[in-house]
Amino acid sequence: MGWWDCGIMGGDTPMDYRDGIHDMLGLGWDDEPTADQLPDARLREIIQHAETDGWTSHEPWIFWEVLAVVVMKAGADMPADIRADILSAVGDELAMDNWGNRHERLQELRRAVEAYDGTPVTLSEKGLIERIVELVEGEQDGVDTED
Repeated sequence: MGWWDCGIMGGDTPMDYRDGIHDMLGLGWDDEPTADQLPDARLREIIQHAETDGWTSHEPWIFWEVLAVVVMKAGADMPADIRADILSAVGDELAMDNWGNRHERLQELRRAVEAYDGTPVTLSEKGLIERIVELVEGEQDGVDTED
């Protein structure tokens, strides 16, 4: 399907990566990890899996942004080197031409990662069904509905 929203989790690829992380943690798609399920060693296993499985070979910033969302939502520790990799990935995507409000959403993510102190953070995201309703009602928000 592609992307339905400009948000960090507004597309199939981010959701696939999130679901892959959940699978590695033994969670269902509608479960959320807790901080104790994401210790440093586990985060590094997830990163190693992402690199081995090709998640970081094409548009690597998507993986790093998803990892940030998962870590911050859980309230897990974010080691300094992983934070730096996430911020670098966000910067790489910000340097490109972005569609719709994507630039704004990336800035929001960058600010959240920079300020993150282990307190759980949930970014403003729209789910697929919510987005479909908006599109049916004529709200475009940067998503091209023309072929």
